[in-house]
Amino acid sequence: MVIDCPVPSGSVGCWAVDVMGTGGMPTPLASRYLAAKFDDPTLSASVAAEFAERVDLDALDGLAPIDAVVCVPSRTPVAAVFASLLASCLARPLAPAATLRWTRDVPALKGVDPAERQALVADALAATPIAGSVLLVDDVVRTTATLSEATRALRAAGAERVACLTMLRVD
Repeated sequence: MVIDCPVPSGSVGCWAVDVMGTGGMPTPLASRYLAAKFDDPTLSASVAAEFAERVDLDALDGLAPIDAVVCVPSRTPVAAVFASLLASCLARPLAPAATLRWTRDVPALKGVDPAERQALVADALAATPIAGSVLLVDDVVRTTATLSEATRALRAAGAERVACLTMLRVD
């Protein structure tokens, strides 16, 4: 299963595995993600595996030929574990963590309004040279600001196409 999300600037599309929840109540899977991210990082592997099991690999493979999987750098390991599992399932290489990196400190973006979020991440990511079609992976999409910036950096580094997949969409 994949859920459509707003399309980050420069990318060919964006999808999420689940939504955070409705009416302020997280879904059961979102609750496990929140526990892994904030309470118990040792849960990262099992939570990432739960998300990966829900991905419709045929839908992802149909996006385009995916040449590599790249993860947005994060303060917590859950997205990186998810990206690694996806790369393995898709039989595509996982780009080294240094492929995409923050060039300056960016504060935590939770709760920041969309315009400010866009300004905070503008020109804050850089990528090493990369070619072909990339599946860009992050844990959460709220406003697409981070994914748009990551897409910009990857395209500037040579990626021909960037498709985005996140674990959760926050409405």
